[in-house]
Amino acid sequence: MRLSSPVERLFGFDELKLDDDSVLDFWLWSYSILANDPTKGEFAEWMVGKLLGLNMTPGGRIEGADWDLRTPEGIKIEVKAAAYWQAWKLRNREDGGWRAATQADKEKMTPIKFTGLCRAPATGPIAKADFKADVYVFCLQHEKDPAKWNGVDLRQWSFFILPKSKLAETKEARDAKVKTGKLPKSFDLTLAKLEALSHRMTAVEFRQVAPEMFKSLSSGQ
Repeated sequence: MRLSSPVERLFGFDELKLDDDSVLDFWLWSYSILANDPTKGEFAEWMVGKLLGLNMTPGGRIEGADWDLRTPEGIKIEVKAAAYWQAWKLRNREDGGWRAATQADKEKMTPIKFTGLCRAPATGPIAKADFKADVYVFCLQHEKDPAKWNGVDLRQWSFFILPKSKLAETKEARDAKVKTGKLPKSFDLTLAKLEALSHRMTAVEFRQVAPEMFKSLSSGQ
């Protein structure tokens, strides 16, 4: 039995001093539902890293970093994830039970928006905010039928890529249309706006296209 420290990596087979449970039991309890927003976001980061062939070592995710992934060429990647369905919409908060989606639920599906791409600095307006990563990958779980929703089915994911320069240009155009002092505290993109700026790709297409795009960004640095 190894005691966990703030800098130590845990493994699924590590035992806990609690019955016969292991760390895997904790992971299954906390992270096994990909429709939970925090878990979906972290899964998307890992999924993009795997599709890009990056070395996704255990414990490699850095909480609170300015970007999520980094290529061997030094390209910093921010991954954003969104979905039409979230677990809390179909789950009873009293007992954790699930219910079937009603027609009313389907009519109130969440409009897709990728948020927090750029936030106002602690001291200063958002007009002076900068994008921390070199390239942004947007992952959309596009299944609209909750009965068919499967977070690990790559066919249910769509991918978009935008370089930092394009996002900065888009934000600058938005800011120019808003009166000084009334800018939102963060810069977000709706799905419609994203589709106007970037081509929607399948996981297979993303895997083929992204490496070359990132190489071109690297050569242009």
